Amino acid sequence: MLAVLRRSFASHPLSTQQLQLLSVSLLPSLNHGLSSQLDASLSNPLTSPLASLLASQSPTTYHQRSIFSLPGFEDDLAKKYTERKLLGYSPQQMFDVVASVEHYKDFVPWCQKSTVVLKQDDNTYLEAELEVGFQIFVEKYLSKVKLQRPTMISSHVGESTLFSHLSNSWKFQPGPTPQSVWMTFHVDFAFKSPLYRHVASLFFEEVVEKMMGAFEGRCRQLYGPSSLAKSYQQQQEQRRRLSDDGEEKHSAAAAGPQTRS
Repeated sequence: MLAVLRRSFASHPLSTQQLQLLSVSLLPSLNHGLSSQLDASLSNPLTSPLASLLASQSPTTYHQRSIFSLPGFEDDLAKKYTERKLLGYSPQQMFDVVASVEHYKDFVPWCQKSTVVLKQDDNTYLEAELEVGFQIFVEKYLSKVKLQRPTMISSHVGESTLFSHLSNSWKFQPGPTPQSVWMTFHVDFAFKSPLYRHVASLFFEEVVEKMMGAFEGRCRQLYGPSSLAKSYQQQQEQRRRLSDDGEEKHSAAAAGPQTRS
């Protein structure tokens, strides 16, 4: 099996997207023996042809984010990732979008189902069943969510076939201008298998970027254009008017005073 994979990668280089689909398609079908072989093959990047081939398919993936910039494949399976971004919506608006877990299936990439199964009357806690997946690879889990309106949302995943633990948080702080927010996303997770981690490193950055973009896109869909985009347009319009006024004054000065005949 490994020999076939090596020959296939060598003779038919794959795109990042093709590797993603191949990776997630392989995982559910791995029996214990093959999984052990793949784990062993990936365990040493200096002697593993398969690891070298995987790395050569997307060389920048391992360096663009420190979370998966691996000097070797023997690091601890637990990882943390944080991203902070300024968005042109109010903290309340961003909070409401992230808190609407039941609508994740409508806009979050790869989220196929999202059902709230428990919700406290004071809206400070809920539990939701989520189903995410690529192609034939599907993961179902129960997410326990705590809500502190409008400043923070945190969640923790219980049982999962992929993760030994998975938790994340969203923090919302007022931005420098009205209708703006500093949104900080943090995720802390650990894969159960080294194989899952090595394969996930190929597409982790893309998943995070698309997910963050999806929440911003949902705000745009519900609340209209970003206030930052509006501010930029207003600044450009103001600069244009000032430029036009300056040109008119310069033209008038160049023409000189008008004399009566």
